[in-house]
Amino acid sequence: MAKLAQQESKPSGTINIENLSNLGFDVHITNVSGGDKAIQGVSVPVWTVKDGQDDLVWHQADRQSDGSYKVRINVGDHKSEAGEYIVHLYYVQDGKMVGIGGTSTTVPVQNATRHNLPASGSYTFTARSGIKTQPLVANPDVSYYDAGMSVNYDKVVNNDGYTWLSYLSYSGNRFYVAITPTSVTKPVEQPVQPSTPSSGTYTFKERSSIKAEPSVASPELAYYAAGMSVNYDRLVTADGHTWLSYLSRGGSRRYISIDGKATAVAQPTSPSLAATGTYTFTQPSSIKTQPSVASPELAYYDKGMSVRYDKVLTADGHTWLSYVTYSGARRYVDIS
Repeated sequence: MAKLAQQESKPSGTINIENLSNLGFDVHITNVSGGDKAIQGVSVPVWTVKDGQDDLVWHQADRQSDGSYKVRINVGDHKSEAGEYIVHLYYVQDGKMVGIGGTSTTVPVQNATRHNLPASGSYTFTARSGIKTQPLVANPDVSYYDAGMSVNYDKVVNNDGYTWLSYLSYSGNRFYVAITPTSVTKPVEQPVQPSTPSSGTYTFKERSSIKAEPSVASPELAYYAAGMSVNYDRLVTADGHTWLSYLSRGGSRRYISIDGKATAVAQPTSPSLAATGTYTFTQPSSIKTQPSVASPELAYYDKGMSVRYDKVLTADGHTWLSYVTYSGARRYVDIS
């Protein structure tokens, strides 16, 4: 009797658009299945219908505790444009990009009257809005206000292309909430004449991040490992660093810092601390997503608080404790 061939299981997932407002939206991928293969990463390319893919950004989704994946799409990363946004979904499997599906959503036009706020007062949110430690789009959310919730604020700030409400928390920390885009501000590129030719082929000596903008704060889209090469057509300085630049196959311009400062490289260290254990803080200490002084603060440990860590390393001239959160994300705390 002939053996029946086993049918190959295909990767799949459901794209959900959540928390839509004039500031952006969340892409939440549920029912995630890699089929017969493991998923090494989840990429979400997003662009607006207006002017084609001139604002295409490959966003990297983060795995949630329930096995789903989520990423926040800020309009500030897409020229602050309203209108129809195209959202595609890819899994990284066996080092290759596998297309899963796509959808679209419409970002509403901002309400211009929201600019006319008093310098201080109470504000009621009409959409979910992220709370940040700095008035920067790239600064991670530490929490959020949902639609219908209110805040008493004491400042209105214009920064990074947005209008922000600002207030002091009960613990004395200042926080910021974006309520409307103003204008888009991008890093200024300046030509440079270093020893590296203005175009050619470059071989990387260390892991180097690929970014959509020549900015330290720009999220990492992917990376080149040590020994890999790239053909570049431009060399610029921006945000205090030197960057190689090239056009991707999709026609999007990409940037890579080559002066070794924009990407923190973690190196083992031999401190007096145990390699793993519990550490009690003697002063307020910032929690970050990267072992880098430039990495934004997500939250902090106060004096007297403790953390269980599984790594000690040096990077960016500092000593860092590192641990994995309950959601599986790695965090770093500067203790030097």
